[in-house]
Amino acid sequence: MQHSLATDNPTPTLAEQLKRSSECLLRVPHLPERVKRDLRDLVNFAASQRIDDNEQALRLLNLYEITIKILSTNRETHAPDLSGFDANTDQLKRLNKELQRVITELDFEGEYGDLLIDIRAKLLLGVNSSTLLELTLQVLQLVVLGTENERKTSEKFLEQTNESLSKISSNSEQIISQSRSDFVQRQSLHNELNGLAKRSQNSLTLDKDFSSLLGSMTPLVRELSLLSERFRQSESREQALLEQIQYAKRQIDTLSDMTNEYRRRLEDQAKRLLLDPLTKTLNRTAFNDQLELEYRRWIRTQHNLRIVLFDIDNFKQINDHFGYSAGDKALKIIARTIGKELNQSDTLARFGGEEFIVILPEYQDQEVLTLIQKVQRNIALLPFKFRDRSLKITVSAACTQLKDTDTPELVLEHLGKALAEVKDFGSNQLFWK
Repeated sequence: MQHSLATDNPTPTLAEQLKRSSECLLRVPHLPERVKRDLRDLVNFAASQRIDDNEQALRLLNLYEITIKILSTNRETHAPDLSGFDANTDQLKRLNKELQRVITELDFEGEYGDLLIDIRAKLLLGVNSSTLLELTLQVLQLVVLGTENERKTSEKFLEQTNESLSKISSNSEQIISQSRSDFVQRQSLHNELNGLAKRSQNSLTLDKDFSSLLGSMTPLVRELSLLSERFRQSESREQALLEQIQYAKRQIDTLSDMTNEYRRRLEDQAKRLLLDPLTKTLNRTAFNDQLELEYRRWIRTQHNLRIVLFDIDNFKQINDHFGYSAGDKALKIIARTIGKELNQSDTLARFGGEEFIVILPEYQDQEVLTLIQKVQRNIALLPFKFRDRSLKITVSAACTQLKDTDTPELVLEHLGKALAEVKDFGSNQLFWK
Protein backbone atom coordinates (compact mmCIF):
# COMPACT_ATOMS: atom_id res chain seq x y z
CA MET A 1 0.00 0.00 0.00
CA GLN A 2 2.84 2.43 0.84
CA HIS A 3 4.56 1.61 -2.44
CA SER A 4 1.31 2.21 -4.33
CA LEU A 5 0.77 5.56 -2.60
CA ALA A 6 4.34 6.60 -3.35
CA THR A 7 3.86 5.70 -7.01
CA ASP A 8 0.56 7.55 -7.27
CA ASN A 9 1.94 10.64 -5.50
CA PRO A 10 5.39 11.50 -6.89
CA THR A 11 7.53 13.50 -4.52
CA PRO A 12 8.01 17.21 -5.21
CA THR A 13 11.73 16.61 -5.35
CA LEU A 14 11.44 14.80 -8.67
CA ALA A 15 9.27 17.54 -10.16
CA GLU A 16 11.73 20.20 -9.01
CA GLN A 17 14.66 18.24 -10.41
CA LEU A 18 12.89 17.86 -13.75
CA LYS A 19 12.32 21.60 -13.86
CA ARG A 20 15.96 22.34 -13.02
CA SER A 21 17.18 19.81 -15.57
CA SER A 22 14.99 21.38 -18.25
CA GLU A 23 16.33 24.84 -17.46
CA CYS A 24 19.88 23.48 -17.43
CA LEU A 25 19.44 21.91 -20.86
CA LEU A 26 18.00 25.16 -22.22
CA ARG A 27 21.19 26.96 -21.17
CA VAL A 28 23.48 24.59 -23.08
CA PRO A 29 25.48 26.63 -25.62
CA HIS A 30 24.75 25.91 -29.30
CA LEU A 31 21.64 23.89 -28.43
CA PRO A 32 19.80 23.20 -31.70
CA GLU A 33 16.68 25.29 -32.11
CA ARG A 34 14.45 22.29 -32.72
CA VAL A 35 15.59 20.70 -29.46
CA LYS A 36 14.84 23.97 -27.64
CA ARG A 37 11.39 24.03 -29.21
CA ASP A 38 10.70 20.41 -28.21
CA LEU A 39 11.96 21.15 -24.70
CA ARG A 40 9.75 24.23 -24.30
CA ASP A 41 6.77 22.25 -25.63
CA LEU A 42 7.49 19.55 -23.07
CA VAL A 43 7.70 22.02 -20.19
CA ASN A 44 4.56 23.91 -21.27
CA PHE A 45 2.63 20.71 -21.95
CA ALA A 46 3.63 19.24 -18.60
CA ALA A 47 2.56 22.40 -16.78
CA SER A 48 -0.83 22.61 -18.52
CA GLN A 49 -1.72 18.91 -18.73
CA ARG A 50 0.00 17.74 -15.52
CA ILE A 51 1.48 14.67 -17.13
CA ASP A 52 3.11 12.01 -14.99
CA ASP A 53 6.62 12.92 -13.77
CA ASN A 54 7.99 9.58 -14.94
CA GLU A 55 6.75 10.19 -18.47
CA GLN A 56 8.16 13.71 -18.38
CA ALA A 57 11.51 12.36 -17.18
CA LEU A 58 11.63 9.81 -20.03
CA ARG A 59 10.93 12.53 -22.60
CA LEU A 60 13.57 14.76 -21.02
CA LEU A 61 16.15 11.96 -21.10
CA ASN A 62 15.39 11.44 -24.78
CA LEU A 63 16.05 15.13 -25.45
CA TYR A 64 19.32 14.89 -23.51
CA GLU A 65 20.42 11.94 -25.68
CA ILE A 66 19.55 13.83 -28.87
CA THR A 67 21.44 16.90 -27.66
CA ILE A 68 24.57 14.93 -26.75
CA LYS A 69 24.61 13.20 -30.14
CA ILE A 70 24.17 16.48 -32.04
CA LEU A 71 26.79 18.34 -30.02
CA SER A 72 29.26 15.46 -30.27
CA THR A 73 28.83 15.35 -34.04
CA ASN A 74 29.23 19.11 -34.33
CA ARG A 75 32.43 19.08 -32.25
CA GLU A 76 33.95 16.43 -34.48
CA THR A 77 33.00 18.08 -37.77
CA HIS A 78 32.87 21.79 -36.96
CA ALA A 79 35.12 22.19 -33.95
CA PRO A 80 36.61 25.72 -33.99
CA ASP A 81 40.34 26.10 -33.97
CA LEU A 82 41.07 27.74 -30.63
CA SER A 83 44.70 26.76 -30.35
CA GLY A 84 45.89 30.25 -31.20
CA PHE A 85 43.41 31.73 -28.77
CA ASP A 86 44.65 29.50 -25.95
CA ALA A 87 48.20 30.41 -26.81
CA ASN A 88 47.45 34.10 -26.44
CA THR A 89 47.28 34.07 -22.66
CA ASP A 90 47.23 37.86 -22.39
CA GLN A 91 44.17 38.09 -24.59
CA LEU A 92 42.46 35.35 -22.60
CA LYS A 93 43.19 37.17 -19.33
CA ARG A 94 41.97 40.45 -20.74
CA LEU A 95 38.69 38.95 -21.92
CA ASN A 96 38.29 37.17 -18.59
CA LYS A 97 38.73 40.43 -16.68
CA GLU A 98 36.42 42.30 -19.05
CA LEU A 99 33.68 39.70 -18.57
CA GLN A 100 34.12 39.96 -14.80
CA ARG A 101 33.74 43.73 -15.05
CA VAL A 102 30.57 43.41 -17.10
CA ILE A 103 29.11 41.02 -14.51
CA THR A 104 29.86 43.42 -11.65
CA GLU A 105 28.00 46.19 -13.47
CA LEU A 106 24.90 44.10 -14.12
CA ASP A 107 22.20 44.88 -11.59
CA PHE A 108 20.01 41.77 -11.49
CA GLU A 109 18.47 40.45 -8.32
CA GLY A 110 17.22 36.99 -7.40
CA GLU A 111 17.94 33.94 -9.53
CA TYR A 112 19.68 35.79 -12.39
CA GLY A 113 21.92 37.70 -10.01
CA ASP A 114 22.90 34.47 -8.22
CA LEU A 115 23.76 32.77 -11.51
CA LEU A 116 25.94 35.73 -12.55
CA ILE A 117 27.78 35.54 -9.22
CA ASP A 118 28.44 31.83 -9.86
CA ILE A 119 29.85 32.64 -13.30
CA ARG A 120 32.09 35.33 -11.83
CA ALA A 121 33.39 32.84 -9.25
CA LYS A 122 34.42 30.49 -12.08
CA LEU A 123 36.15 33.34 -13.93
CA LEU A 124 38.09 34.31 -10.81
CA LEU A 125 39.48 30.80 -10.55
CA GLY A 126 40.58 30.90 -14.19
CA VAL A 127 39.11 29.15 -17.23
CA ASN A 128 40.31 28.02 -20.63
CA SER A 129 39.18 29.59 -23.88
CA SER A 130 36.39 27.11 -24.57
CA THR A 131 34.87 27.58 -21.12
CA LEU A 132 35.25 31.34 -21.41
CA LEU A 133 33.21 31.34 -24.61
CA GLU A 134 30.51 29.23 -22.98
CA LEU A 135 30.38 31.50 -19.91
CA THR A 136 30.18 34.56 -22.16
CA LEU A 137 27.18 33.04 -23.92
CA GLN A 138 25.58 32.25 -20.56
CA VAL A 139 26.06 35.86 -19.43
CA LEU A 140 24.38 37.08 -22.62
CA GLN A 141 21.49 34.69 -22.05
CA LEU A 142 21.11 35.87 -18.45
CA VAL A 143 21.16 39.50 -19.59
CA VAL A 144 18.33 38.77 -22.01
CA LEU A 145 16.36 36.83 -19.38
CA GLY A 146 16.98 39.46 -16.70
CA THR A 147 15.94 42.28 -19.03
CA GLU A 148 12.83 40.37 -20.03
CA ASN A 149 12.00 39.82 -16.36
CA GLU A 150 12.34 43.54 -15.63
CA ARG A 151 10.18 44.34 -18.66
CA LYS A 152 7.45 42.02 -17.36
CA THR A 153 7.69 43.63 -13.92
CA SER A 154 7.24 47.06 -15.51
CA GLU A 155 4.29 45.81 -17.57
CA LYS A 156 2.67 44.38 -14.43
CA PHE A 157 3.08 47.70 -12.64
CA LEU A 158 1.53 49.58 -15.58
CA GLU A 159 -1.39 47.15 -15.68
CA GLN A 160 -1.99 47.64 -11.95
CA THR A 161 -1.76 51.41 -12.39
CA ASN A 162 -4.19 51.43 -15.31
CA GLU A 163 -6.60 49.20 -13.40
CA SER A 164 -6.46 51.53 -10.37
CA LEU A 165 -6.94 54.61 -12.57
CA SER A 166 -9.90 52.96 -14.28
CA LYS A 167 -11.54 52.23 -10.91
CA ILE A 168 -10.86 55.77 -9.68
CA SER A 169 -12.28 57.23 -12.90
CA SER A 170 -15.42 55.09 -12.69
CA ASN A 171 -15.88 55.92 -9.02
CA SER A 172 -15.38 59.63 -9.71
CA GLU A 173 -18.03 59.58 -12.44
CA GLN A 174 -20.49 57.93 -10.04
CA ILE A 175 -19.70 60.53 -7.37
CA ILE A 176 -20.19 63.41 -9.81
CA SER A 177 -23.46 61.97 -11.11
CA GLN A 178 -24.77 61.33 -7.60
CA SER A 179 -23.65 64.77 -6.45
CA ARG A 180 -25.55 66.45 -9.30
CA SER A 181 -28.68 64.43 -8.53
CA ASP A 182 -28.47 65.29 -4.82
CA PHE A 183 -27.99 68.98 -5.65
CA VAL A 184 -31.16 69.00 -7.77
CA GLN A 185 -33.09 67.20 -5.02
CA ARG A 186 -31.83 69.61 -2.35
CA GLN A 187 -32.95 72.59 -4.47
CA SER A 188 -36.37 70.99 -4.83
CA LEU A 189 -36.59 70.37 -1.08
CA HIS A 190 -35.59 73.92 -0.29
CA ASN A 191 -38.16 75.29 -2.73
CA GLU A 192 -40.87 73.12 -1.16
CA LEU A 193 -39.77 74.17 2.33
CA ASN A 194 -39.91 77.86 1.34
CA GLY A 195 -43.38 77.37 -0.14
CA LEU A 196 -44.52 75.58 2.99
CA ALA A 197 -43.19 78.40 5.17
CA LYS A 198 -45.04 81.04 3.11
CA ARG A 199 -48.32 79.10 3.28
CA SER A 200 -47.91 78.68 7.01
CA GLN A 201 -47.29 82.42 7.37
CA ASN A 202 -50.40 83.20 5.31
CA SER A 203 -52.52 80.88 7.44
CA LEU A 204 -51.31 82.52 10.60
CA THR A 205 -52.08 85.95 9.14
CA LEU A 206 -55.49 85.25 7.57
CA ASP A 207 -57.11 82.74 9.93
CA LYS A 208 -58.68 84.67 12.83
CA ASP A 209 -60.10 81.86 14.96
CA PHE A 210 -58.40 78.82 16.36
CA SER A 211 -60.57 76.19 14.63
CA SER A 212 -59.96 77.72 11.21
CA LEU A 213 -56.19 77.98 11.93
CA LEU A 214 -56.10 74.37 13.08
CA GLY A 215 -57.84 73.22 9.92
CA SER A 216 -55.35 75.02 7.67
CA MET A 217 -52.24 74.14 9.69
CA THR A 218 -52.95 70.39 9.99
CA PRO A 219 -52.15 69.55 6.33
CA LEU A 220 -49.18 71.92 6.45
CA VAL A 221 -47.76 70.05 9.45
CA ARG A 222 -48.32 66.74 7.60
CA GLU A 223 -46.43 68.11 4.58
CA LEU A 224 -43.69 69.39 6.89
CA SER A 225 -43.34 65.91 8.38
CA LEU A 226 -43.04 64.34 4.92
CA LEU A 227 -40.57 67.01 3.92
CA SER A 228 -38.51 66.28 7.04
CA GLU A 229 -38.39 62.58 6.12
CA ARG A 230 -37.18 63.47 2.62
CA PHE A 231 -34.49 65.67 4.18
CA ARG A 232 -33.41 62.73 6.31
CA GLN A 233 -33.18 60.50 3.22
CA SER A 234 -31.13 63.20 1.49
CA GLU A 235 -28.75 63.27 4.45
CA SER A 236 -28.36 59.47 4.18
CA ARG A 237 -27.52 59.81 0.49
CA GLU A 238 -24.99 62.53 1.30
CA GLN A 239 -23.42 60.30 3.94
CA ALA A 240 -23.13 57.47 1.39
CA LEU A 241 -21.64 59.94 -1.09
CA LEU A 242 -19.14 61.07 1.54
CA GLU A 243 -18.09 57.44 2.14
CA GLN A 244 -17.72 56.97 -1.60
CA ILE A 245 -15.46 60.05 -1.76
CA GLN A 246 -13.37 58.71 1.13
CA TYR A 247 -13.04 55.38 -0.70
CA ALA A 248 -11.90 57.21 -3.84
CA LYS A 249 -9.36 59.10 -1.76
CA ARG A 250 -8.01 55.82 -0.37
CA GLN A 251 -7.70 54.51 -3.93
CA ILE A 252 -5.78 57.63 -4.94
CA ASP A 253 -3.54 57.36 -1.88
CA THR A 254 -2.82 53.70 -2.71
CA LEU A 255 -2.00 54.59 -6.30
CA SER A 256 0.22 57.42 -5.09
CA ASP A 257 2.07 55.02 -2.77
CA MET A 258 2.50 52.54 -5.65
CA THR A 259 3.91 55.17 -7.99
CA ASN A 260 6.19 56.62 -5.30
CA GLU A 261 7.53 53.16 -4.51
CA TYR A 262 8.10 52.41 -8.19
CA ARG A 263 9.77 55.78 -8.68
CA ARG A 264 12.01 55.08 -5.68
CA ARG A 265 12.95 51.70 -7.15
CA LEU A 266 13.76 53.33 -10.49
CA GLU A 267 15.89 55.97 -8.77
CA ASP A 268 17.70 53.30 -6.76
CA GLN A 269 18.25 51.29 -9.92
CA ALA A 270 19.58 54.35 -11.75
CA LYS A 271 22.03 54.95 -8.90
CA ARG A 272 23.06 51.28 -8.82
CA LEU A 273 23.70 51.36 -12.56
CA LEU A 274 26.42 53.92 -11.86
CA LEU A 275 27.95 52.05 -8.92
CA ASP A 276 30.01 48.93 -8.59
CA PRO A 277 27.68 46.72 -6.50
CA LEU A 278 30.57 45.27 -4.47
CA THR A 279 32.64 48.31 -3.49
CA LYS A 280 29.92 51.00 -3.93
CA THR A 281 32.39 53.10 -5.91
CA LEU A 282 31.66 54.31 -9.45
CA ASN A 283 31.74 51.58 -12.08
CA ARG A 284 33.66 51.71 -15.36
CA THR A 285 30.79 53.24 -17.32
CA ALA A 286 30.17 56.02 -14.80
CA PHE A 287 33.92 56.67 -14.58
CA ASN A 288 34.20 57.13 -18.33
CA ASP A 289 31.41 59.71 -18.23
CA GLN A 290 33.08 61.57 -15.36
CA LEU A 291 36.46 61.45 -17.09
CA GLU A 292 34.92 62.97 -20.20
CA LEU A 293 33.49 65.83 -18.12
CA GLU A 294 36.83 66.46 -16.38
CA TYR A 295 38.65 66.27 -19.71
CA ARG A 296 36.40 68.95 -21.25
CA ARG A 297 36.85 71.16 -18.20
CA TRP A 298 40.62 70.63 -18.41
CA ILE A 299 40.59 71.72 -22.08
CA ARG A 300 38.87 74.98 -21.07
CA THR A 301 40.89 75.81 -17.94
CA GLN A 302 44.16 73.87 -18.41
CA HIS A 303 44.23 73.17 -14.67
CA ASN A 304 46.45 70.45 -13.24
CA LEU A 305 44.70 67.12 -13.78
CA ARG A 306 46.19 63.78 -12.73
CA ILE A 307 44.87 60.23 -12.99
CA VAL A 308 46.03 57.37 -10.78
CA LEU A 309 45.52 53.68 -11.50
CA PHE A 310 45.85 51.31 -8.53
CA ASP A 311 46.26 47.55 -8.91
CA ILE A 312 46.21 45.01 -6.06
CA ASP A 313 49.38 42.93 -6.10
CA ASN A 314 49.02 39.14 -6.45
CA PHE A 315 45.25 39.36 -6.13
CA LYS A 316 44.66 36.08 -7.95
CA GLN A 317 46.49 34.22 -5.18
CA ILE A 318 43.97 35.53 -2.66
CA ASN A 319 41.09 34.14 -4.72
CA ASP A 320 42.90 30.86 -5.36
CA HIS A 321 43.93 30.21 -1.75
CA PHE A 322 41.05 31.72 0.21
CA GLY A 323 38.13 31.89 -2.23
CA TYR A 324 36.55 34.78 -4.08
CA SER A 325 34.58 35.86 -0.98
CA ALA A 326 37.91 36.72 0.66
CA GLY A 327 38.90 38.62 -2.47
CA ASP A 328 35.60 40.53 -2.39
CA LYS A 329 36.20 41.44 1.24
CA ALA A 330 39.67 42.75 0.39
CA LEU A 331 38.27 44.83 -2.50
CA LYS A 332 35.68 46.50 -0.27
CA ILE A 333 38.23 47.34 2.44
CA ILE A 334 40.77 48.69 -0.06
CA ALA A 335 38.10 50.82 -1.77
CA ARG A 336 37.18 52.38 1.57
CA THR A 337 40.86 52.96 2.39
CA ILE A 338 41.45 54.83 -0.88
CA GLY A 339 38.22 56.80 -0.52
CA LYS A 340 39.19 58.10 2.94
CA GLU A 341 42.11 60.05 1.43
CA LEU A 342 40.06 61.76 -1.28
CA ASN A 343 38.13 65.01 -1.41
CA GLN A 344 34.55 65.42 -2.51
CA SER A 345 35.66 66.78 -5.88
CA ASP A 346 37.80 63.69 -6.58
CA THR A 347 36.51 60.64 -8.44
CA LEU A 348 37.07 57.03 -7.36
CA ALA A 349 35.97 54.10 -9.48
CA ARG A 350 36.51 50.38 -9.78
CA PHE A 351 38.26 50.12 -13.10
CA GLY A 352 38.65 46.36 -13.41
CA GLY A 353 38.64 43.17 -11.38
CA GLU A 354 41.31 44.32 -8.90
CA GLU A 355 41.98 47.81 -10.27
CA PHE A 356 40.82 51.16 -8.91
CA ILE A 357 41.21 54.46 -10.71
CA VAL A 358 41.16 57.99 -9.31
CA ILE A 359 40.75 61.40 -10.97
CA LEU A 360 42.52 64.17 -9.02
CA PRO A 361 41.71 67.65 -10.35
CA GLU A 362 43.57 70.78 -9.25
CA TYR A 363 46.18 69.10 -7.06
CA GLN A 364 49.82 70.09 -6.92
CA ASP A 365 52.15 67.29 -8.06
CA GLN A 366 53.69 66.89 -4.62
CA GLU A 367 50.23 66.61 -3.05
CA VAL A 368 49.31 63.80 -5.44
CA LEU A 369 52.56 61.97 -4.81
CA THR A 370 52.06 62.21 -1.05
CA LEU A 371 48.46 60.98 -1.38
CA ILE A 372 49.47 57.92 -3.44
CA GLN A 373 52.25 56.98 -1.05
CA LYS A 374 49.92 57.37 1.92
CA VAL A 375 47.32 55.12 0.27
CA GLN A 376 49.96 52.46 -0.45
CA ARG A 377 51.27 52.66 3.11
CA ASN A 378 47.80 52.47 4.69
CA ILE A 379 46.79 49.47 2.60
CA ALA A 380 50.03 47.65 3.43
CA LEU A 381 49.26 48.17 7.14
CA LEU A 382 45.70 46.83 6.94
CA PRO A 383 45.22 43.74 9.19
CA PHE A 384 43.80 41.28 6.65
CA LYS A 385 42.94 37.88 8.10
CA PHE A 386 41.59 34.95 6.10
CA ARG A 387 40.98 31.52 7.63
CA ASP A 388 42.91 32.51 10.77
CA ARG A 389 45.89 33.48 8.63
CA SER A 390 47.18 37.05 8.65
CA LEU A 391 48.04 38.44 5.24
CA LYS A 392 49.71 41.60 3.99
CA ILE A 393 48.19 43.09 0.85
CA THR A 394 49.87 45.79 -1.22
CA VAL A 395 48.93 47.85 -4.23
CA SER A 396 51.01 49.19 -7.08
CA ALA A 397 50.11 52.44 -8.79
CA ALA A 398 50.69 54.39 -11.99
CA CYS A 399 50.06 58.13 -12.19
CA THR A 400 50.21 60.55 -15.09
CA GLN A 401 49.35 64.16 -15.78
CA LEU A 402 47.28 65.20 -18.80
CA LYS A 403 49.25 67.02 -21.49
CA ASP A 404 48.19 68.98 -24.55
CA THR A 405 48.15 66.03 -26.95
CA ASP A 406 46.40 63.63 -24.56
CA THR A 407 42.92 62.17 -24.91
CA PRO A 408 41.09 60.14 -22.25
CA GLU A 409 41.51 56.93 -24.23
CA LEU A 410 45.23 57.52 -24.77
CA VAL A 411 45.84 58.31 -21.11
CA LEU A 412 44.09 55.15 -19.94
CA GLU A 413 46.02 53.05 -22.44
CA HIS A 414 49.36 54.49 -21.29
CA LEU A 415 48.45 54.00 -17.63
CA GLY A 416 47.59 50.34 -18.17
CA LYS A 417 50.89 49.66 -19.96
CA ALA A 418 52.93 51.60 -17.39
CA LEU A 419 51.34 49.75 -14.49
CA ALA A 420 52.01 46.36 -16.10
CA GLU A 421 55.66 47.29 -16.66
CA VAL A 422 56.29 48.61 -13.15
CA LYS A 423 54.69 45.54 -11.55
CA ASP A 424 57.42 43.44 -13.16
CA PHE A 425 59.78 44.94 -10.57
CA GLY A 426 57.74 43.53 -7.66
CA SER A 427 54.97 44.60 -5.31
CA ASN A 428 54.06 48.03 -3.91
CA GLN A 429 55.54 49.84 -6.93
CA LEU A 430 54.80 53.32 -8.26
CA PHE A 431 55.08 54.65 -11.81
CA TRP A 432 55.15 58.46 -11.87
CA LYS A 433 55.08 60.68 -14.95
